Amino acid sequence: MNILFLGDIVGKPGRNIVFKYLKELKEKYPDTLTILPRAYEAGDEDGFKVVLSAVDEALVDQAIYEACKEKNIPVNIASDMTKNDFFFPALICDDDMVIGVCSGGRDHKKVARISQLIREKIFGNN
Repeated sequence: MNILFLGDIVGKPGRNIVFKYLKELKEKYPDTLTILPRAYEAGDEDGFKVVLSAVDEALVDQAIYEACKEKNIPVNIASDMTKNDFFFPALICDDDMVIGVCSGGRDHKKVARISQLIREKIFGNN
């Protein structure tokens, strides 16, 4: 599967994340993950199976969303939960069990609190 990530990697927060994780991600997923270090252009989504957008600009997010929907590409627009075909659950892993916790994009802090409680109460992890 090939995944396209579009995000604010021009701004300082985006640059920090990319510089911190890009080498690791590219090594781990060399033929899977594409990160575009520039502004979105129509057609960038062509050839990808999944698109993740963390652009946080309403007009650009809308253009990405519409292009993906038109081409039947599952898309996740990070700034608008109504434009997500899928969500990312918090995963709690133990030797032979995986539990996923998700709020459907509504309350990430609550998901973090509940995940920590599960780790502590069920698995005894801190």
